[in-house]
Amino acid sequence: MEKRFSSADELLALAAFYVSGHGTEILLEDDCDLEAPEDVRGWLLLDQIHQDYGVESDTMLAGLEAHAPRGAVRLLRDRVSAGTVYVELRRDVRQVQGCRPWSIRQGVRLLLDMKNTRSPAPLRLV
Repeated sequence: MEKRFSSADELLALAAFYVSGHGTEILLEDDCDLEAPEDVRGWLLLDQIHQDYGVESDTMLAGLEAHAPRGAVRLLRDRVSAGTVYVELRRDVRQVQGCRPWSIRQGVRLLLDMKNTRSPAPLRLV
């Protein structure tokens, strides 16, 4: 498996994008819940992600920008609204593995935990 997550920003950005693209919050327990990469794309409102999950806009941008050069996502910024980006998944998220090792499933679980607890404590992944 490829090593793709070297920071929490990278993990959370991809997890938030994936969850926001589904109207439901799945835990990714079963591979059949995962869509093909070409089906996961759309405009992402960074302020809405912050409101829904507590992930800062800067964190989202830093994470997505780290994935873009590696070919995991295609990222375009809206010229009119700085808080809107177009993201297109270019690789199956099951093939994006972390270096700790973190996986997309762990990222989604962490994201949902953050949403449910809204803890002001700093994010620490161990």
